[in-house]
Amino acid sequence: MAKHRWVQAWLLAMLVVLLSCPPEVLSADSATKTTPWKMLLAPYVLGNSDDGLLGGIGWGLSLPETHYFLLGAEASSRGAYRANIKGEWSVSSQSRLVGEFDIARRYTALYPVTGGSPDPTVIAFERYIEVNGSLLRRYGQLEAGPALFVRKSVWRDAKDADENPIPLAPFDRLQPAGIGLGGFHVRWRTTNPTRPLHGWLIDTRLQAGVVQYDPWQESRFELHAHASLARAQKLSESVRLYLRAKGRFQIEAPPSLREEIGGDHTVRGELGGRDAGRRIIAGRSEVHWRIHDGLRWPMEVMHWVFPIVPVHSLEVELVPFYDVGAAGDPDSGWARTRQGAGLGVRVVLPPELVVRIDLARSFQGGTGFYFSIGETL
Repeated sequence: MAKHRWVQAWLLAMLVVLLSCPPEVLSADSATKTTPWKMLLAPYVLGNSDDGLLGGIGWGLSLPETHYFLLGAEASSRGAYRANIKGEWSVSSQSRLVGEFDIARRYTALYPVTGGSPDPTVIAFERYIEVNGSLLRRYGQLEAGPALFVRKSVWRDAKDADENPIPLAPFDRLQPAGIGLGGFHVRWRTTNPTRPLHGWLIDTRLQAGVVQYDPWQESRFELHAHASLARAQKLSESVRLYLRAKGRFQIEAPPSLREEIGGDHTVRGELGGRDAGRRIIAGRSEVHWRIHDGLRWPMEVMHWVFPIVPVHSLEVELVPFYDVGAAGDPDSGWARTRQGAGLGVRVVLPPELVVRIDLARSFQGGTGFYFSIGETL
């Protein structure tokens, strides 16, 4: 690690910059004086073949266009769990802290490449912790500033398709790994990034640092690049179109830290872990059709159970969607293109708190059910 002490010093400097800007009291004519805080609470229980019985809660708190926090926590009868906190905090009239913290114990499955909807050949528990943050300064519609990313992953309890314990050593995607990156985050937007209604979102990150992987003799230099382009188009008073394209690029990421296709951030319905690589491209399209507004009884029930939750009127949207994406790697080339489609429901506390429920089917085999707080454009 001695040869990478400069990288550690860089990451420490980035962290100091991110934490050095204290919150600023907004002026009397700002949103804090005219717009109240809004809160949304959504407990849930799901049945899932991988996780067993899954229970959790989603919580959102927002001061529109100023502060925005989301908390998700869930646990399953088979020992999986996850806690996630993310949000945006306006530390001054021109600066915004954007961050996410994730800690989880989840199933990781390895699948054969061929076949329609294969059963996994190997299943193991992954334990990981991840921190992602940036401090953005506003220049009109452009925001830019330093960014930090850290992740540590380990695997335990590997089993084969017959539930027999097997060693982790033969599987390069199940080896412990860690990464620390520092760099820059640039975002250009003409709409609210937490729930876009009409406008553009362009988001780019370029970060460099060090990556560690147990089978390697020493840590290595790493570079990550990420870019996404999204458009929210209002078609009528009750219908909006969402479009998004994104790509990610990694240089030396080991197999256990490579990007995956599958899940609610890339291709919904696709088997997570079937395709992975140091390059991914993905696209998404959604139509949001508001079918009801003025819904109050869910908030009244939540207020009765949890008096701290205020009662607000909700909107309900019906959301058909289509996702497409592919993963590639310089060592193996591009995997086949994966596609998924489905139907979702959005329960919205205007202007930006969203409960998201999606049911998706992959064109290549696989079904996914997704429940979360927050939009994913």
